Amino acid sequence: MRTISENDFEIMMLWENDPEFWSVSDRNGPYSKDDVLVFMNDCKDLNKTGQQRWIITDSEHEPVGALDIFDYDVRTGTAALGILIASESDRKKGYATAALNALIDLYKKDKKMKALRSLVFYDNVPSLRLFRKCGFTELGRREFKGKPAIQFHLDLK
Repeated sequence: MRTISENDFEIMMLWENDPEFWSVSDRNGPYSKDDVLVFMNDCKDLNKTGQQRWIITDSEHEPVGALDIFDYDVRTGTAALGILIASESDRKKGYATAALNALIDLYKKDKKMKALRSLVFYDNVPSLRLFRKCGFTELGRREFKGKPAIQFHLDLK
């Protein structure tokens, strides 16, 4: 796992404009090149923009996915979390677990982030398993984009 860089522009254009991934985000349409550049720039300063993106890499240091921190509240030290392993062929290889555990360790040491939350659809069994395995607890249930989802929470204190 590493921070996002300018070299990630092409992969970001692919991921952000893949309709398969819009169902799990607030996005319902494609991003322009300018949108992606602004987004990438905004993802570098959590305290300023309330969001941060980490790139998940394989053993060859090639990007396979991303961890997104968003809706960060500086006062409470809480944020939402999204995770993506983009290619089906890269899933079920432990990349998401390793990246999420590394992020949790980083934020526990940093002490600024107090808690993380994530919303996962009921039918996304691998993600449900991931969040439970990484210590998140079920906080409640609600709908997102017309589908039932589980709200997970992790206290980082």
